[in-house]
Amino acid sequence: MSLQLLLLNFWVNSLKNVKEIKQDLFSRNAVLVSVTMKSVEVVQENAFYFIRTLTSVTFGNKIREIKSRCV
Repeated sequence: MSLQLLLLNFWVNSLKNVKEIKQDLFSRNAVLVSVTMKSVEVVQENAFYFIRTLTSVTFGNKIREIKSRCV
């Protein structure tokens, strides 16, 4: 596993109290397979759209709004 991937995994896992995911949060070069964010309330359009490796995004029960085409 590359250092860049390890740092990205650490960064994603530290998103515990995030309330809103804005568009293009992750780089187009990011390698993510699964993301779990329990405290997210709003996900903006294109937040995960360009990540081709992403197979699973899990949100907790606080989610109130998901803009179109976020994944």
